[in-house]
Amino acid sequence: MSLPATRPRDEMAPIIRQDGQYALAIQPRQVLAREGDETILKSFGVPFGSYPRVMLIHILSEAVRKKSRHIELGQNLTDWMRRLGYPPPSYGPRGTIHGIRDQMNRLMACEWQIRWDGEQDGESVFQIRGVQLSTNYVGLHREDGSFNSEIQLSEAFYEHLQEHAVPLDERAIAHIKDSPTALDLYTYLSYRLPRIGREKPAVLRWDQLAAHMGIAPKHLHHFRNAIRRNWALVSAAYPDARADFGRSDVILMYASPPPIRQRVVSVPTQYQLISTPAEDGGAGPKRTTLRRKPVRQTTPTRFPKGSLSFGGPTEELFRKIGIEHGGGYDVDKIAEAYRAMVGDDLETLEGARLIRSFTSFCESYVKRRSNLEPA
Repeated sequence: MSLPATRPRDEMAPIIRQDGQYALAIQPRQVLAREGDETILKSFGVPFGSYPRVMLIHILSEAVRKKSRHIELGQNLTDWMRRLGYPPPSYGPRGTIHGIRDQMNRLMACEWQIRWDGEQDGESVFQIRGVQLSTNYVGLHREDGSFNSEIQLSEAFYEHLQEHAVPLDERAIAHIKDSPTALDLYTYLSYRLPRIGREKPAVLRWDQLAAHMGIAPKHLHHFRNAIRRNWALVSAAYPDARADFGRSDVILMYASPPPIRQRVVSVPTQYQLISTPAEDGGAGPKRTTLRRKPVRQTTPTRFPKGSLSFGGPTEELFRKIGIEHGGGYDVDKIAEAYRAMVGDDLETLEGARLIRSFTSFCESYVKRRSNLEPA
């Protein structure tokens, strides 16, 4: 769910996005700032526009590439932005560096909260998680207006990033860098399209896509027009993306390769020594060979009771199954339907039998929903 595309009327007010069971709050908080000889508490407001989106892509890409929570900004950020095609940085109160630094301050000073609401055994349940981008922000501001900064990503955020990062193409970012809507659509499709099953397209209503991207229903008409205007820009940057935004009621999205083809990583293996009889079948010496034996992964004992998007390895395992076999539908809605269907028998399912059961349900869920979707 995206940042504001343009400057909000009230920059100091929190931004709240709602998408089904999920809600996101972006809260600009007060931080200690220096003005002249005095230190004051100051709120910079919420980040908006293209700059913070491009900055986030750079910060997260650096963390994944370097495998480090410590990210240096300043000169390397402006060099990267120049490589994307931005004009050389200018200094002074109206220079581009001032705008970059302002959006960086807004980004670093914001607090983020995610809330999930659902049902369990007929009762309402919820979970709230605070998301902190950085735990340490160090900077050097020079007289000419340039700056050098270093941030340290929070440990929880960094670990989640390492596991769930989606590869983006720098050339594509350069092509769409000036349009917040194009950046949002590109990153959304980069995540969504590779997870769609190949049997049938995923069908999405316009109001659903608007909710995914943090747009209020009252702005749906303008949102639809903005997406269609930017689709040509995004499709040029992501030529393998297959989607149909031409219909008035629904959007069709088809299975597509990711914008960057990832290297296939082999499954971890163990080795064991195998002794076999002599070739002549007699009493001669046995031949010893080294054979590969797949690592046995531990299997869950019970199906999770809460959201599959939060929690530990068990939740993540079933979330991956839902993504792979759920045809692009909301994995938490699939999980709720699964709990309702299995009922009390869910307590008796465990291990490989539980995994097979949930996988089969995901596949049947896709078939049932596909039959109900509009043609």
